[in-house]
Amino acid sequence: MAPRIRSSQLETRTSRARLTPGKHTQMLAPCIHALYRKNALAAGSWSLLVKRKPEYVRKIGLADDREDANGETILSYPQMVEKCFALARDGEGNSGAVATVLESVEAYKDDLEAAGRSTYNATTLMKQHLPPMLAGKSVALLKKRDFTTWWASMLAKGLAPESVARYAKSLRSALNQAADDDARIKNRKVWKEGLRGPAKNDDDETEPVRNNFILPDATVTAIMYACHDEATERGDDFGLLIDIMSECGARESQVWRLKPRHLNDDDPAKPVLTVPKSRKGLTRKKTAKKKKDYDVPISPRLAALLRQKANTRTGNEPLLVKVWDVADRFRAVIKSLGLDTTLLPYCLRYSSINRALLSGTPMALVATNHDTSTQVIEAFYARYINKSKKGDELSRASLIDHSRPGPASNVTPITIRAATSR
Repeated sequence: MAPRIRSSQLETRTSRARLTPGKHTQMLAPCIHALYRKNALAAGSWSLLVKRKPEYVRKIGLADDREDANGETILSYPQMVEKCFALARDGEGNSGAVATVLESVEAYKDDLEAAGRSTYNATTLMKQHLPPMLAGKSVALLKKRDFTTWWASMLAKGLAPESVARYAKSLRSALNQAADDDARIKNRKVWKEGLRGPAKNDDDETEPVRNNFILPDATVTAIMYACHDEATERGDDFGLLIDIMSECGARESQVWRLKPRHLNDDDPAKPVLTVPKSRKGLTRKKTAKKKKDYDVPISPRLAALLRQKANTRTGNEPLLVKVWDVADRFRAVIKSLGLDTTLLPYCLRYSSINRALLSGTPMALVATNHDTSTQVIEAFYARYINKSKKGDELSRASLIDHSRPGPASNVTPITIRAATSR
């Protein structure tokens, strides 16, 4: 049996009462310290201090200075030592310290990379949007306010709510994976609630609408050809990527997963591109319910370009060679055309859906051809069309014209003669 850890200064109420107000530490093991904060007017508190990178300090409960210990919120010295080791080293069949937030995101990124999925959101989260105070905290000790504070700080940095929600989704997935792997982590509810973000206002007028993301057809064509010219100079597939996105409305992640077999140009007049379904909404528990690919008509012009590319690739190779600086290069093209520099390649998807709706394509078919749902289309795109000039024209065309003369009536009015006096 290991010897009992003792401390002449911290072990008993009497010894702690003699201490001066402030911080008092004791090393329990290498890099693992107990921190006692002495309060002159109230009970002191226990904290876990971990001095391996990334370093962090986390309060684990009050000391039993003025109340009896309950093993949860009020801890005696032995209970404090046990909880520190349970969180920082060993406990419940797990070995090693409970993962920090940064370690959880790193493990999540590694799993995405091993599965051949995009690590962009996880990598950007680690490098730019994970403050040190949050990164170094143990997952088992996270509180709801940690995430509400994080969300508010991201908005204060100027990020759009949609961008914060995207990074929050990656952070939530990383923490869920850490909880799946470590039975000591029992606070899933904390980040489930904290990462929802601020409550939304039910007033549609207050919700941000990316009207600038829906572009006229002529603008989309100009962007596409400019990207082809830029790609020709570098000799890569950047132009083909933008071409496919503008014509099919597919997401960038879907285009990179295309293989030569996905191009069906047996009928040169009616070529079809089989687009892989996105993995949106899929979790590790739903891998058995993978979505099937879907066919999208493409123009003979694009089919000819893709056939030239497919002839240089084998059946198992991606159709396009991945380009890693898409956003930066797209922004440079947009700037050279004198357009809004906040535009992203995703605007091509928005424009494609909007174009299909205005052409009279049934909403269900538009949803199928763009790997989305009618609910999403109704929530955003239909509302945008109602506010657009084209939507106004369509609505006015359906108005009844009461100015036309109606059909002649076959009813003869009855005339009542006035009575005459005799």
